[in-house]
This record gives sequence, C-alpha cells and structure tokens, in this order.
Amino acid sequence: MDQLLTVLGNSHFEAWVAGPLLGVIMGAVFAGLGKRPGGASPSDVSPSKAREDLEDSAPRSSGSGRQVHHHHYHHGRPNDSDPSWVIAVLLALGVALFLFAAYLPEISDTLCISIATVSTFAVTAAAVALLSGRFNTVDWWVHAVAPALTLVACLWVTTIARNAVSDDVVHYAKGLLASQPGSVGGVIKGAMTFFRAIKSEYVQWMLFDMLAFVLLFASTILCALQCSYYVSLANVRDGGGSFWQHIARMTTPFGGLPTLGGAGVLLFAAWALASGEVYQLTR
Repeated sequence: MDQLLTVLGNSHFEAWVAGPLLGVIMGAVFAGLGKRPGGASPSDVSPSKAREDLEDSAPRSSGSGRQVHHHHYHHGRPNDSDPSWVIAVLLALGVALFLFAAYLPEISDTLCISIATVSTFAVTAAAVALLSGRFNTVDWWVHAVAPALTLVACLWVTTIARNAVSDDVVHYAKGLLASQPGSVGGVIKGAMTFFRAIKSEYVQWMLFDMLAFVLLFASTILCALQCSYYVSLANVRDGGGSFWQHIARMTTPFGGLPTLGGAGVLLFAAWALASGEVYQLTR
C-alpha cells in the first residue's frame, strides 16, 4: 500500500498518466452524452448556423422593466502622490516571486497536469465526435484540432519555463521558507533575505518567467473554453437538452476565432518570456 501511495503521489505519474487519463474520461463522457432526435444522422450544419439556432432558441426578456439609473458620487480620491500603494505593490510582487521560486516544481507540475488533462480532453472529444459523425464540416474540425495543437505547444513551453530557473535558486528559496515561522512576517523576512542574495538581473529573469507561467495558464483556459463550447454546440445541434444549451451559452464569448488567436498570442508571448528573448531585448 505504501508503494502504491508513493506511485500515485508521484508528480510524474500525476502529470503523464493520471492527468491524461482524466482528460480521456472527461472527453469521452462530455462528447458522448449528446443525442439525436429519432436517431437521425447529423446534418451538415455549420458552427455559425448552429450558433444562430441557439441564439434564436434563447428566451427573450421583456423590455418593459423600469430603468434604474445609478449615480456614483465620488467625494474623495486617494492622493496620487502617496507612495504607500507603490511600496505595497512592490512588496506583494517580491513575496510572489519568492514563493514562485520556492514552489516552482509544484507550480510546473500542476500546470503540466492541467495542460495534459485539457489536451487529452480535446483530443478525446474530437475523436468521439469523429466516430459519431458530429464534426462533419471543416469549421467544426478547425475549432476542435487547433486548441489541441495549442495545448501541446503550451506543454513544451512549460518545460522551457521550468528549466529557466536554476535548481540551486529553488532549493535556496525552499530552505529560507522552511527556516522561517509560518507567518506573513516570516515569509516577508525570507523574501528580503532571498533578494539580497541574488542579483537584480536574476530577479528580472524570474519575473519574466513567472509571467510566462501566468500566460500559459491563461492560454490553457482559453483552449478549454473553446473546446467546451464546440462540443456542447455540436450536442445542441444534434438534439441535446437544456444542459448543453446552458453550457454553450456560457461559453459563447469564447467560441470565435479571436479566442484561438488570443490563445496563440499568449502562447507566443509566454515562449518569448521563458526562452529569454524578452530579457535580451531589455538588456
């Protein structure tokens, strides 16, 4: 039992086995729950036509409600010359960088698990749609395959971002965090000691690397929302019930090409930050 728990708790097992397996299960269940009325074969309805049908079926709210005008009165504004907010922001950023360095392996593993889960979800959902004949036009396939390809690239850039910070820096941050009492003051003290020991250039490098992780996470979320939208929209087209209509309407803002473009831009920006291209431009 101890050996089994050790394997199940291993970060590599979670990232490369458990995460993809969960994505496969979610993708198969999510894409396979749609139904067609009377068992009819799916029609060659484009995503734009399916979206129009979904919008036409939405309940219309009456415009007879009384309009309420909200007036906002600002009786005072903080003094723009007050430097306290700048100090607070710099202190919060320093603590965030310190914690980022200390927990970099855990952050990287968590992001890898998330990307692997979403990517296998997208691939499985597309495979089930292929077998069931739901994605039967080019437009459907573009929005099914593109998020999966973007997610694979996200996984590659995540590896670059993880290796961009030295293991010695990570171990040093972990040691400082472990030596301090579990309090806000202890974390701040450890952060100050940490930044006194490393060069300012490396602080800038870590800042870019942390931002790369944020952009990768945002790109993953956009891909997940796009995939969820098109799977649910396909189920609505083929006779899915109110559950699929609700999911499709919730994710409608993320169903267009701008979402794919935004995910790609975030991915490229994350690569530029993690690979050091942006750092070289600032030197």
